Amino acid sequence: MTVTFTKSRQNHMDKSRSFLIFLLAGLQALFTLTANAHTGIATTVPDHDAVIDQAPKILRFVFPGEVTITNARIRPVNEKLKEIGETITVRLPRNRIGQSTAFGQEIELDIPLLEPGIYQVVFQVVSIDGHQLADDFTFTITDAN
Repeated sequence: MTVTFTKSRQNHMDKSRSFLIFLLAGLQALFTLTANAHTGIATTVPDHDAVIDQAPKILRFVFPGEVTITNARIRPVNEKLKEIGETITVRLPRNRIGQSTAFGQEIELDIPLLEPGIYQVVFQVVSIDGHQLADDFTFTITDAN
């Protein structure tokens, strides 16, 4: 059995197929842009799960895009990440109306002197497109003596 279509029916099918391809390509581009709009953490110093023999003086964040750090805390924890001491709130630079000015792609924050132990850094950022991200990383300071 052979099916033949009139020219107008064939034209309509070609246009529908072209529209469908165009629509799928557009959706793929939209999802790619949406995925890239969310800023995730790239690197930190100290690095995630780092074991260091000297307490860091700063926390350094490097993001793939510009963000504002809105909150950062350092929690002393045990091996199971259960908090075992008092949480330290990292002092963020702020403008005169109290908004964080810890902004950029690379951000360094001064921190107080830490004793040997395991620490979890918990922080929140807002990307330039308004997306909020909460993340954390852990590092260990060994007793260098």
